[in-house]
Amino acid sequence: YKHGRFTPGMHIPIKPIEAIDHAKPDYILILPWNLKDEIIKQMHHVASWGAKFVVPIPFVTVIDPSELPR
Repeated sequence: YKHGRFTPGMHIPIKPIEAIDHAKPDYILILPWNLKDEIIKQMHHVASWGAKFVVPIPFVTVIDPSELPR
C-alpha cells in the first residue's frame, strides 16, 4: 500500500482513507484511473457529505458517488 508515501516527481502525499474522512474534502483526486471503480466502491460513503471524485486520466471526469448505484 502507498499510504504515507508521496507521488513521484510532484511529492503529493498519499493519505489513508481515515484522513479523508477527517478532512471531508469537496473533491477527491484519483490518479490511478485504472483503479477508479474499486476506489469509488470503497469510498462511496463520501457522498454523505457531498464529496465528488475527480479522475484526470484519460480525460478529466468528475464523478458524484450519490448518483451511482451501491
